[in-house]
Amino acid sequence: MRTIADTSSLVRMAQSYHPFDSTDALGAFLGKELKNGSLILLDKVVGEIRNVSQGIAYNTFKCLQDKKFVHSTTGLIPSQRFYNMLDNNFVDRAYKKLKLQGDKDAYQNEREAYVRSTDCTMIVYAMQEKNNIEPVQILTEESLNQNDG
Repeated sequence: MRTIADTSSLVRMAQSYHPFDSTDALGAFLGKELKNGSLILLDKVVGEIRNVSQGIAYNTFKCLQDKKFVHSTTGLIPSQRFYNMLDNNFVDRAYKKLKLQGDKDAYQNEREAYVRSTDCTMIVYAMQEKNNIEPVQILTEESLNQNDG
């Protein structure tokens, strides 16, 4: 199974595990998984890890800096099916109704902002990659707070 790593999971690894990893076993493991294609690192994630929590993940795990492991999302376009799922399944209906009452463009603007986000890009990438033989999963660590406070 292939795994797309998100920003928060990489940051959490650098913050919580790496300080106790005197042999850099985690860094070596990440490098090996990137090299064999089991771990997928998207360009948008790299863009975020350079800045989140003062770039701790980017600076800690040198393999994340190697451009040959970065998958481009340029030209990645969500399908109409994805937009339908977004509008009908992923959205809070009460929130959508409230937004549509106030301003017809407000929901569309927020939807497009989400579609441009890194989280959405990971989902769309995984959905488009699912047609390959090996399944794709997303590794994430979510909380109510931003990673960098």
